[in-house]
Amino acid sequence: MRPIVPISSLGTGPHFVVSSTGWYTLQWVFRENLAGSLAVDTVLRNDQQQMLWTGTLNNASDVIATEIGGNRYLWFPYMQSGRLAIDSVRLGSGAVMARAAPRAAPAGEICDAMFANGFERPGG
Repeated sequence: MRPIVPISSLGTGPHFVVSSTGWYTLQWVFRENLAGSLAVDTVLRNDQQQMLWTGTLNNASDVIATEIGGNRYLWFPYMQSGRLAIDSVRLGSGAVMARAAPRAAPAGEICDAMFANGFERPGG
């Protein structure tokens, strides 16, 4: 297995700048592309669930059968940030996930993060 190397081009690569305070959904969809390698679709939605941005990460050498941890293995580190509140982290398995009614967002940087094929915070 290859070592994990942090990405240093986050500010210069494909990205979206969130310029207004509110609740947002960040969704990662993990899937097999036509060549058998792992593809990760990232989708950013506003509080009305309108898509604001999408991008796909794929490396042809990430062959699912030999490089990506076996049968549906997935791991996420605990996410925290002093500037970004994370709420409603959920697990999904390919089905459309229901979302709670939108809440009024307090001032500051707030994100309602939903992960397809991720995990759910207990009590969330």
